[in-house]
Amino acid sequence: MNKGNLSQQAYKYIKHMILNLEIKPGDRIPEESIANRLGSSRTPIREALRKLENDGLIFLYPKCFAEVAHYDEDTIRHIGELRLAQDILAAQLALYYGSNADFSNLRQLAQKCENEARTGNIYNRIKLDMDFHLGIAQISRNQILVKSQQQLYLRIHLIQVSKYTDIQNSLKQIQHHQEIIEALINGDSQKVRKVICDHLKDFFNIPNSIIEQYDLSCLKK
Repeated sequence: MNKGNLSQQAYKYIKHMILNLEIKPGDRIPEESIANRLGSSRTPIREALRKLENDGLIFLYPKCFAEVAHYDEDTIRHIGELRLAQDILAAQLALYYGSNADFSNLRQLAQKCENEARTGNIYNRIKLDMDFHLGIAQISRNQILVKSQQQLYLRIHLIQVSKYTDIQNSLKQIQHHQEIIEALINGDSQKVRKVICDHLKDFFNIPNSIIEQYDLSCLKK
């Protein structure tokens, strides 16, 4: 296997470990152990780590060590504010470009996500939640937005696996998916903005003053 393939294999392997909490936020990346497990030198591992740093999944300290990213509350809120803006933009574009077939595919993703939430499989639930929201971005037909969201959602995936442990709260969040789909089908721009605001506001601790910039009805009375 050439060096590029080894680097990509290492990247996927370490990313899987991070997003499944096999190594947790703040933990050092066991570079030597991973190299031995993959039968590679340290060079492909370091290349993989640079890519993971660019993804925002690790903090890399050159000539020292790498550790899984751990975000403070301000950073989590900033990520949430960016996600809010992008999710609303994606939904607005999906209202314009979306077809019945697109929304039917979203409904299938939402159902799979709900099924995983009910079984308590938090990791599959989170992955399918990411797939659902990225599915809306795909319907937007804007590949720049899709790529931006794919990059942002890696950070969000890490935040969610670190914070989501309550199954009932998870089910409540999943119910928003069906509301988003219904609003998209009905062409209800205000409703879809409101549901997205409700979906993100508490988890990311986004202030009401930010929420109301998108729609006053997003504020809970």
